[in-house]
Amino acid sequence: LYAHRYFSTSGIRPPPLFFLNYSLFPWAGASRGEPRGMYPEVIQRSQKMLEDTMAGDEKAVSHAIMEIRDSEYAPTFYNDEQALRYVVKFAYIAAVDQYIKVEELPSGHGIADVVYLPKKRIRLPAMVIELKWNKTSEGAIGQIKDRNYPAILKEYGGVFVVVGINNSEKTNVHTCRIERIHA
Repeated sequence: LYAHRYFSTSGIRPPPLFFLNYSLFPWAGASRGEPRGMYPEVIQRSQKMLEDTMAGDEKAVSHAIMEIRDSEYAPTFYNDEQALRYVVKFAYIAAVDQYIKVEELPSGHGIADVVYLPKKRIRLPAMVIELKWNKTSEGAIGQIKDRNYPAILKEYGGVFVVVGINNSEKTNVHTCRIERIHA
């Protein structure tokens, strides 16, 4: 209130207290009703990857993850499972409209790395993603099944999409295994 009186009586216009440069924060345009800011190609790639995941297209998902890793992350920082987690979260950014993302969800006899729960009135299966570094995507799927990660998701319906993603540091290649599990 004091600052308002000072500026209004002195004739000096107050400086803006908050300025958001939308060119630096392109996603901010989405909150203003614009179509996802300045990155529609990122959203389109992510939506395609989500569709490929639901269709079980393992090669397309592996390729999409590698593209995102190559275009968005510095190789010096891409060196563990946590870095892989960030790439996967970025790759599935389009899921925000249809899913609620939960990380490190205790379920069954362990903790699922990333789980996507369908929002109300969305008729999509829940998705469980297990990440591996220098192991196998088949091993990730085996862990999901052995530790019964989908047990906590029974209220979301009878079908779950389980995704195992591995990065081999030696070959610098991602592999992906996708299965549908009926509860």
